[in-house]
Amino acid sequence: MFGSRCFIIFAAIVFVLALAAHAARIAAEGTWLLREPDFIIATLISLIGAGWALWLLLRKPSRD
Repeated sequence: MFGSRCFIIFAAIVFVLALAAHAARIAAEGTWLLREPDFIIATLISLIGAGWALWLLLRKPSRD
């Protein structure tokens, strides 16, 4: 259980950092990036991955 939780924490950190990098790039280079499909897809994948990892961390563990 502890190993999987560490992996989820690591994945959440990676996805949040990728999302922050995308936000910083938009702030630095402008909104023209929002017309690039590859950038939008990568940003959405980062957003979904971060949300999923945070959801897994915040939910109550099941007791079997």
